[in-house]
Amino acid sequence: MEDFNLRAQTEVATRHAKGFVSSAVVNPILADQYQTEDYSFCLREIGISSKDSKEPQHFLTNLEAYSIMLAADEGGSGLSLMPLYKIPQTKPIKATSIADEANANGKIIVAELNHVGLPLGITVWIDIESINALSAQPDDKSFTAEQTKQYLKALCDYVLDAGYSVGYYYGNTSGCSCPSEAPTSGNNVLQSISCANGLGESQFHSISIGENNDSCKIRWAYYQ
Repeated sequence: MEDFNLRAQTEVATRHAKGFVSSAVVNPILADQYQTEDYSFCLREIGISSKDSKEPQHFLTNLEAYSIMLAADEGGSGLSLMPLYKIPQTKPIKATSIADEANANGKIIVAELNHVGLPLGITVWIDIESINALSAQPDDKSFTAEQTKQYLKALCDYVLDAGYSVGYYYGNTSGCSCPSEAPTSGNNVLQSISCANGLGESQFHSISIGENNDSCKIRWAYYQ
């Protein structure tokens, strides 16, 4: 299935659309439940790189993305899809190589999107909690607030230059904590997303699209 042709396309996300977040492989049965509850999209983490994590490394594959986006009447879940990326916390990042480290992570993001088959123009969400964690690195290598800002800007610039849009995601897959206002990082960085409670007792957590009326709009992928 490595050469599977996903044929995904991108479009402007529907304002106020409901979605759910997952860092693990999306169970089609549960995804179908969300779809029947009028959820429109999945915000799927594209990789967990920590070797120290006790959790399994569930990388998004093109087959899983296909299952999420394929129309319900064709055997899929009929949901749109957007990727979420968390900065790995596997080793300290040297403050002297911020741009190099940010570009390296940018290459990982772009390579994974290409491997999965997600289209250019899709909004890539950067997990801000994992960015802020750089200020708590061990061995006196923690970033200052300014260095953290520099890292985020360099990472976003790389992804933007590769042909995608970028959004900030606040919270994580064990709970949402979205502030009312996001920091300003330029007109091309999308920030309109809000959080809500999950469906029942499931492992996923619900989110929703805002008005999506900025000049640079949130875009998701769908199967065509």
